[in-house]
Parts: sequence; C-alpha cells; structure tokens
Amino acid sequence: METDYWAHHYFDNPVKDEVEDADFDLEQELAKLEQNEGDMMELNTRLQIAQFNMQTRQQELQMQREIEMLKMANQQNLTLEQIKAKLADTAMRERGRKELFAAEQRLKLVAGSGI
Repeated sequence: METDYWAHHYFDNPVKDEVEDADFDLEQELAKLEQNEGDMMELNTRLQIAQFNMQTRQQELQMQREIEMLKMANQQNLTLEQIKAKLADTAMRERGRKELFAAEQRLKLVAGSGI
C-alpha cells in the first residue's frame, strides 16, 4: 500500500538536520504576539466601554420618552395608559399606511411591467 510506504519512509528516514531560517527570530515573533494580545485586550476594553455607553444612552432615551409621555398626559388631562393607547393607535395607522404604500408600489411595478 502506498500509505504504508510513505509512513515507513518517514519513520525510517527522520529529518537529519532542522532547517534554519536566518530571518526568523523566535523572540521577536513572541514579542509581536504579546503586543497583539495587548492590542486585542485594549480593543476588547474599548468595545465593552462602547457597549456600556450605548446601553446607558438607550436607558436615558427610554426615560426621556417616559417623561415626555407623562408631560403630555398631564397637559391633556389624560392617564399614562390613555397616552400609550393613543401612541399605539397612531403607530398602527402609520404602519398600515406604509404597508398600503408598499403594496401599491408593488402593484405598479407588476402592472407596469406587463404593458
């Protein structure tokens, strides 16, 4: 079998001399790896900070939204639940308009391509 031949060939004839690469410096390569690890740690830290800042900003915006809804409810003598219901109703109507517009555009494309 050919596999057996090669297995025996390498087993019976081990490499006598290791190849030396004059340009290869193990210490320098290890130093580069350590530098890369340090860079990766810094990048990971920066990523964590950015994620924390983003979460904090989202929480701030959510609180701002709640405050604005409370102000609106107070100005219109409505409860917060009534304001939320109005916002949900408006959001549904806007979504319906958007879907209707998209359907009309698809119909125009289909009808226009058949002419």
